[in-house]
Amino acid sequence: MENEMIDEKIGFAEEDSEKRPFAPAWKILIADDQPEIHQVTKLALSQMTFQGRPVRFLSAYGAAEAEKILVENPDTALALIDVVMENRTSGLELVKTIREKLGNHLIRLVLRTGLPDAAPEREIIEKYDINDYRSKTELTATRLFSIVLSSLRTFSLLFNLEFQSLEYRHLNENLEKIVHEKTEELRRKEQLLQSIMDASLTPTVVIRVCGGEVVFVNRKGAETYGEPFEKVLGRRDYIDFPDQKDRERVFSEVMLNGQVKDIEVKARVRNGEPFWALFSGVRMQYGDEPCLLFDFVDVSKRKALEERLRNAAAADPLTGAMNKAALAEFSEREVARAQRKKTPFGILMFDPDKLSDINGAYGREAGDAVLKSFAALCRRSLRPTDGFARIGGEEFVALLPETDRVALLAAAERLRMACERSSVFFGDQELRVTVSIGAAVYEPEKPLPVDDLIKRAENAVMKSKAGGGNRVTVSLPINV
Repeated sequence: MENEMIDEKIGFAEEDSEKRPFAPAWKILIADDQPEIHQVTKLALSQMTFQGRPVRFLSAYGAAEAEKILVENPDTALALIDVVMENRTSGLELVKTIREKLGNHLIRLVLRTGLPDAAPEREIIEKYDINDYRSKTELTATRLFSIVLSSLRTFSLLFNLEFQSLEYRHLNENLEKIVHEKTEELRRKEQLLQSIMDASLTPTVVIRVCGGEVVFVNRKGAETYGEPFEKVLGRRDYIDFPDQKDRERVFSEVMLNGQVKDIEVKARVRNGEPFWALFSGVRMQYGDEPCLLFDFVDVSKRKALEERLRNAAAADPLTGAMNKAALAEFSEREVARAQRKKTPFGILMFDPDKLSDINGAYGREAGDAVLKSFAALCRRSLRPTDGFARIGGEEFVALLPETDRVALLAAAERLRMACERSSVFFGDQELRVTVSIGAAVYEPEKPLPVDDLIKRAENAVMKSKAGGGNRVTVSLPINV
């Protein structure tokens, strides 16, 4: 057995492999009077992990010692118990102690024995929830690993169910106590609920699980609905979700888990306009029927502010064009689309000519005015679906989706001519600026990183500059 368990190669569990910081080890008790069994078992399972947590071994060489260890470690997940230790039935007596005396019904129990005739009766296995029984000779490393993995998985499920059950019982006990005390003070539960909820600044409504009729609404909820309190009761159209997936998400979570807290969805009350809401709900018993209590906070203003902040963070503050980060995100989407649809896209780089001369003659404010005017001209010349970004002091880049070489050069020449004909007024000065343009094409059959394409377009811009400016140059890999 020892050689089998040592030599046989096995894999290790990777379920839920996401690492949990400071995750405690799974405790496994080895109760056996043979030291070599402890050594072999630890060797076979020492590298095992489950749900990102390692295993930790507790060793007992008799039933009494095992009982003491389990009293000190009630969170032990699995016990590997030798049937014959101090006597022929000490293992079974330990099982009975665990289940009856210690009252531990979560720990998984696996019996092992070197004496086949010491096997427990079937009714004992069922009565004491013994998970497996194996002779030591048939417990290879792979089989032992499989049994331990199955036991840890079962323990994890039972532990989570027990924890949730205790949590819900505690919640229900507290809720029932509060409701009972307040009912005694006000004599009627409805009066209590109405008094408390009417003081709330958030709309609150209780609806039947079966039918969806409103059975309770507070003052703020009635105001939001637009009807007096008594006219809201019995209605079925109080809450709606424009996106059906949001409705399914909210209701399925509250029905399965008993509550949902601060979930952000788009909601609509009656026939009003949709708005962003922070939604919470709990499953409850109202009177003698199952109901759902919901309350919500309108966060539309906050969402609008977040959107403005996101747009501001993605834009160049001077010209309003995309910044480098926004261009990178835009480029990533377009590369994926080009690969999916097998269509090219174009890259144009713009650099206004002799802008340094304007800065020197009229100051930086004049140069900034030219840059803002140039950026506005580019946006007018480009399509709404094109990406346009400022990536340097005087450098701009445009990404034109689904654009081949011919269309790209036409767009570049159109923009060059528009810039040549335009002028910028700064004070009483009319400033005229031309632009040097470099072009490159992304080909899905021969893909290059977008940064490489921008570099090629930049080299093409330098050639346009060297040729006197006010011209379009295509990067060398493209056959013109």
